[in-house]
Amino acid sequence: MGTSNEAGSSGVGDSETANDPDDSTDDFPPYNCDGGGVKAGVDIVQKSVVQFDNLYVDCTPALHTDYLLANEIPVLSCYKSKSWLPTDDREKVTAFRVCVNARDHGRIKDASLWSKGIVIRDWVLRQNGSPNHGEH
Repeated sequence: MGTSNEAGSSGVGDSETANDPDDSTDDFPPYNCDGGGVKAGVDIVQKSVVQFDNLYVDCTPALHTDYLLANEIPVLSCYKSKSWLPTDDREKVTAFRVCVNARDHGRIKDASLWSKGIVIRDWVLRQNGSPNHGEH
């Protein structure tokens, strides 16, 4: 928001603008923040999200997370998701949406870690933003 000047206007759109280069440098530290140039404030983690389906019905997010950690794959999040299996089989299985660091994407999909029949697929969002899983 702008400030009121003597004429009573907001200042934005008048002689003062929010992008005035003379005002912008007063509120920010100099370019050379730490002697090494401008740097990020926090590290951004690239993430990979996959769905695990056809797991034994008693499997829990904690059990699934512990299994991945035991195989040196840190888990950022693990939530139950809807199974893609046919409707008749859905009550016999459980499915999870698992988020890991992108560098672990290949390792999490390594078939040697999983029992035969476990389905692992990349999590894909529909154009409207809702997940494209569990609906046929």
